[in-house]
Amino acid sequence: MPLSNMFSFVKECVRKVRFWGLTGVCNYFLGLFKASSTRRFFLNNAKIQVVQEPGVTIVAPFQEKLSLSKAMRDLAFCIHDAGIPIQALSTSAKSPVASSEIEPLLTSKRNFRILKHPLAIELFAGKIPPEIPIRRAHVVFWEFESGLLEAFPALQSVDSVIAMSDFNASYFRRILPPTVKVVKLLYPFRFSPPTLPPSAQTRRRFGIEENDFAVFFNFDYGSSFFRKNPDGAMRAFAKAFRDTPDAKLVFKTNRAKDFPKAHAALRDLADSLGIADRFISINDFLPRNDIYAITAACDIYLSLHRGEGFGLGIAEAMSLGKSAIVTDYGGSTEFCTHETAFLVPYAKIALKRGQVDNPCYHDVAFCADPDIDAAAAAMRKCYESRGICLEMGSRAKRFMESHFSPERFSESMTELMEGFGANG
Repeated sequence: MPLSNMFSFVKECVRKVRFWGLTGVCNYFLGLFKASSTRRFFLNNAKIQVVQEPGVTIVAPFQEKLSLSKAMRDLAFCIHDAGIPIQALSTSAKSPVASSEIEPLLTSKRNFRILKHPLAIELFAGKIPPEIPIRRAHVVFWEFESGLLEAFPALQSVDSVIAMSDFNASYFRRILPPTVKVVKLLYPFRFSPPTLPPSAQTRRRFGIEENDFAVFFNFDYGSSFFRKNPDGAMRAFAKAFRDTPDAKLVFKTNRAKDFPKAHAALRDLADSLGIADRFISINDFLPRNDIYAITAACDIYLSLHRGEGFGLGIAEAMSLGKSAIVTDYGGSTEFCTHETAFLVPYAKIALKRGQVDNPCYHDVAFCADPDIDAAAAAMRKCYESRGICLEMGSRAKRFMESHFSPERFSESMTELMEGFGANG
């Protein structure tokens, strides 16, 4: 290896160790060992003779605390509810965190047969060895229009990719080789919260006054602070409500303790913008129904993301009848239109390698830069014209119920299976 290449390799290794820590590096090599074990399992399983039946096999980390895991759980449930034969194998390495929810649909390793159905669905490049004679479709989410193949080069040699938004489908078709089939599937959005407590009760619980105009944003620090852009949301709020004492900004965050510098930076920014006394940051773990309750108790949902794969928080807020103010970019454009949300224009800005904090996005070349002034104006409009705000929320709710109905998903899934010859 040339000296210059050796230097670059060592530099990259040092960077990864500094980001992930020694524990992360050890987990990486442990993951390689587990991947080898999983490969042997599938190859041995493929030797078991079965009579192939119409249906779908899903292999995914169903029991992880990840948005991708939730998407795959919902996919399994929606396929099952559509009456399509399914077997689901969990590859979760950690302790199950969603056993009660997904366990009834899971297939044990003892009963699992990789060749039982003609189509297998996995996340990204997946774990099923390519030499097993079965059709594969890989569910892929991506938040930008660059950087995917640098982060996941193995996608260039898969059979097929499933996109769950037109935004992703268009990008995948542009950058993947013609040998990779790209198909569109309706996102399996399942949303049926139980009866929620009165908004007044939820507001009292979290320090929101009864007559406050509450702006809500829900994000995970680990999903990339840069991409989620909470500081942009804070700046837009400050611009809209600098002298409005009854306006409150409410953040529900995950993993703040794992990112103390980013969390402290938000607190400092709130101070510098003069909104610290109107900024409510909820960082404790909350059951999902409590998050729904907060969403329902606030007036609008704000997402000034720089890139988005789907936007589950946005979708849930709209399904609860909330007006959403959203960057007009990313997978959320699948359901955020001028008829269903207040769209924030953006400029595309170039990025330097490694500028995005999450290593997965280090080769993203450009992102959306939402217009803070436009976002502030939209918030002010909602504050001053509550009727317009409520009407937008009502339209959003009707759209979500219609667009992501079980019937539409069943039609989309049936069409996908016909394309793979998995209907028998």
